Amino acid sequence: MSYKDKDLIKVVSGLRRSGKSTLFELYRWKQSRIIIQNICSQQMDLRKIEAE
Repeated sequence: MSYKDKDLIKVVSGLRRSGKSTLFELYRWKQSRIIIQNICSQQMDLRKIEAE
């Protein structure tokens, strides 16, 4: 994930049915988990502010 938000294009190529789509789905899943974690941490920060 160190290449996120960089001006870099990665190309995944391979034979048919070699897992290219699965690799892409795993990448999308990991990105969505990172976004969800960021949202949850922001919500927790807001709760701390409201409690003070």
